[in-house]
Amino acid sequence: MFTRIAILSLLFSPPIFAEQIPPEVRISVFSTAAYPIQNAQLAHAVHYLDGVEQWEAHFSQTLSSNPAQAEHQAKSLLEAAETQNQLRELYKTYQSVIVGWQNGIRKIPAVLFEHPLVGKSVVYGENDVKKAISYWENWLEQQKREE
Repeated sequence: MFTRIAILSLLFSPPIFAEQIPPEVRISVFSTAAYPIQNAQLAHAVHYLDGVEQWEAHFSQTLSSNPAQAEHQAKSLLEAAETQNQLRELYKTYQSVIVGWQNGIRKIPAVLFEHPLVGKSVVYGENDVKKAISYWENWLEQQKREE
């Protein structure tokens, strides 16, 4: 079961630096365009959960307001070679939504930590991956002290 980390209680802990993250820990970030991710290079994967809506909005802007014309335009666009790349991107975007759902992500931004010994933990409400790592590491230290 997921461990929910209470960020407020961890804000007062001394910082631990991200360089100490063990290589077996996988970090995934879940967000939308409204919450740009900082220090994304520290994560293994970044999932933007509003990508489907953005793709559909972009695609629909190219279509006529006339339904018959729009249908014809959509069929032509979907058959075009350059659209195949866009469809692959749409597929990846749906995969991000599925990954978030499978991992129980309830709010965004969210940083998911998957540790082989500790399991899955989520830091909610933080769009800076470096800070989320610090919160997670502080939480781990706190757990060790309580054992």
